[in-house]
Amino acid sequence: MKKSNHAMKRCQQRGIRDRQVELILKHGIIEQKRGAYECYIPKQIFVQVISDYKRKIQDLENISRSNKTLLLNQGTIITAYNKEKF
Repeated sequence: MKKSNHAMKRCQQRGIRDRQVELILKHGIIEQKRGAYECYIPKQIFVQVISDYKRKIQDLENISRSNKTLLLNQGTIITAYNKEKF
């Protein structure tokens, strides 16, 4: 999403990184406020999002340890296995 010069300056001053902006836009809720819109992540959504990301990290670590591999053909998964490490 495009940022105004003012928003870029404020993000820099307040230590709000582009990655954080992306997460707020992806997971936040939008409410109309004084002719504009406010986007933020409520506490209950934070808890769910953090839990989801922790699960994804655990899955990625597990995939990495056992080198899980899928064999594909023409857009179809035809088998799955643990590839031997070299």
